[in-house]
Amino acid sequence: MEIVLEERACEIGGVTVRYRVAGGAGPPALLVHGLGGSWRWWEPVVPALAEHMRVHLVDLPGFGSARGRRFVLADAPSYIRSLVGVVGVGRVTLIGHSLGGAVCARVAATWPRLVDHLVLVAPAAVLERDRLSQYAVPLAVALRHVRPRFLRMAAADSVRAGPRTMYRAGRQLLSDEALRGELSAIQAPTLLVWGERDPVVHPRLAERYKSAISGAEVVLLPGVGHVPMSERPHDFAAAVLDFLAR
Repeated sequence: MEIVLEERACEIGGVTVRYRVAGGAGPPALLVHGLGGSWRWWEPVVPALAEHMRVHLVDLPGFGSARGRRFVLADAPSYIRSLVGVVGVGRVTLIGHSLGGAVCARVAATWPRLVDHLVLVAPAAVLERDRLSQYAVPLAVALRHVRPRFLRMAAADSVRAGPRTMYRAGRQLLSDEALRGELSAIQAPTLLVWGERDPVVHPRLAERYKSAISGAEVVLLPGVGHVPMSERPHDFAAAVLDFLAR
């Protein structure tokens, strides 16, 4: 099925924000990328998801089309909340990867009435390492799992964001301790998706999230690294759609 991505724009805090929309009828979903990424990271799973929901692909402040805004982790949840309000989708399914997963988790914990379902993909809210240098080798290993096309896209997105934004966002993520205590406030049905071979956010962390979020379910994708929606898009989409159908 061929999916057409519509580019749209809105204003948040007096700044123009661009996002993409795909799909027709169906419940709305907002997809939020990880550190150094953009909305393009979700392209492999858009066709399958857009058959069943109205998909909104957004960029976090400092990244992608929103690179003119400064990234502040503490403000990112309010940015997502404002975006949901501006595009007028009401209650929404939030799907966040890595850094985006941390942001979506906080949105669900802070404004539970806003979130219908929550899908966290290797969320980077509860981490084992506390220095950025400790992620150099895991990131290099993770890049070995991805497809060449994705590698080129990820490199371009990182260059576009710039080293200062990348460093600032990474440091804020590692120093944020508050979210660990907020996970228990999440009320939305939650799915945790992990690649079984994720070297960046290790899948053993899934149990911490599962114990903290009431009723959370875990799906481990075999042979997959840190970017399941790119490495195994069919399996990723199937897991998400099965969860939402139930």
